[in-house]
Amino acid sequence: AGQAESSFPVLYIGYVYAATFSYIASSCLHTPDMSSTAKVAAVLLLSTTMTCGFNLPWGSVKPWAGSAVGARGDSCRREERVRLRGRFCHALACRMGASDNGEVITSLAAIADMERKKQQEEELRNSDSIMWECLKGTLQSKQELREEQRKHGADVASCTYPAPEPLMKFMKKGKDRVADVISSFAPVTQEQVIEAFSSGALLADLSHWGGLVVTGEDRYKFVSGLCTNRVVGLKPGDVRPACFLSKVGRTVDLTTLAVLSDSILILCSPNRVLQLFQDLDALIFPKDKVKCLDISDGLARFHILGPKAEELISRMKDLKLPGPFRSSPLVLDGRSMNGLVLQGAGCSAAGYTLVASAGDGKVLWEELMRVAGPEVVCVGQTGWEVVRTVDGVPAAGAELTLDYNPLEAGLWSTVSFDKGCYIGQESMARLKTYDGVKQNLWAIHFPVDSSGVDNSVALLGAKLFAEREGQARSVGSITSVLPEPLHTEDGQVFHCLGYVKGGLETKDTTIFAELADDDGGSSERRKGVVRNIPFATRTVQQSADNLVS
Repeated sequence: AGQAESSFPVLYIGYVYAATFSYIASSCLHTPDMSSTAKVAAVLLLSTTMTCGFNLPWGSVKPWAGSAVGARGDSCRREERVRLRGRFCHALACRMGASDNGEVITSLAAIADMERKKQQEEELRNSDSIMWECLKGTLQSKQELREEQRKHGADVASCTYPAPEPLMKFMKKGKDRVADVISSFAPVTQEQVIEAFSSGALLADLSHWGGLVVTGEDRYKFVSGLCTNRVVGLKPGDVRPACFLSKVGRTVDLTTLAVLSDSILILCSPNRVLQLFQDLDALIFPKDKVKCLDISDGLARFHILGPKAEELISRMKDLKLPGPFRSSPLVLDGRSMNGLVLQGAGCSAAGYTLVASAGDGKVLWEELMRVAGPEVVCVGQTGWEVVRTVDGVPAAGAELTLDYNPLEAGLWSTVSFDKGCYIGQESMARLKTYDGVKQNLWAIHFPVDSSGVDNSVALLGAKLFAEREGQARSVGSITSVLPEPLHTEDGQVFHCLGYVKGGLETKDTTIFAELADDDGGSSERRKGVVRNIPFATRTVQQSADNLVS
């Protein structure tokens, strides 16, 4: 009913009656013995009879209505669709016994959504995807994992990630994502986390992070056209870092792509999974042989990193370790589990990422606890924030926003300049060709004893200034800070991450942070020094084209 205007039978009948009307009207108008009043009456009578009889507006019957009236014709067609849809829903409401049309529309949308999910699940089931088990028993399996982790001192709290705004005004906003997040394993201090990261082994639970799976024959071409790294040509088992960008080349998220035999797994940030899923799903056209599914709630994800990470993971029975930029099936004690082992842990330190279905998460965690020694420190999201801030890993919502591009964030290793077109590709090409990167992500240290800052929280979001020729000018801002002072060779400092404009990132560059006072105004400036970050890649030689031989 909503598309009756474009239906062939209705248009055919409309055209036939329009032709008949034109013939009769012409005959009447050319009859010499017929008065003018009778001619007008004949025209009005025929047009009214035809319009009322077929319940169609006059503009819909005329083949030339769209081109003749322009926007007015479009408005008429929209009004007609709304009217016909309302009549259809009213008739259906009477048959279904529903209270109003809105209830029917909601029911129809729910039925359509249910059928779409059934079709996606059936396709994954038939394809024997390694991620299929993530969709079964998710809630209970996640709860069992969290209960087991509470026995080891896990502090679990519920966190809500807001749904993104709809792409168009007439679309309905999706539901917020609620996940159980481990903030920490008490008692673990910041110093213990940094020491384990630099000289021991660190086990981070990031099971609340996001995960998308893309299936279908066109999955390689589809994902390659949306991210910064090369996807076409990859083989099952390959792993690549990649960024997803806005249309003007600003960073939406930093992700990890794992190629499976029948799908591509996209591991993403917890506060960006809904945005990415909405963007990817909106770009799938009816004839595209590709499907996208959000499996975040069905994943268990553990990062093992540090100098002794390989020693720890090698203690797990029958576990095969993958090579650089590769993954291997997750096998424990001769039993094939529904998951993967990925080389790399999302930072500059050596490590591995274990991804498994929620159903296998508890078993995997128990095995990790069995082989973990005293040198292993368990952390949650809070501990991971410490690690990534010290290492200089940009985070979505802090360093990765629509104000910065991946080259400024030190993510050259995720960008391929030879792969061809993708969303944001033109901006990346211009930045490389014309040396357009004007600011970079750096660490800034503020000495505790001379900075005049009581705590690091006061530095978050502060504007950065540099003095040249006796004048101060703005050179950037602070995006992340460590909650406690960091011990360095220069003494105790407040360690921060921030963007600094080009030309001011030498080791001995002195800059100032302008703090806000209690009334919201600016107070005196605090002196800091720019430092390098281990994770960053900043040259073409470090780009994705040269990263993998």
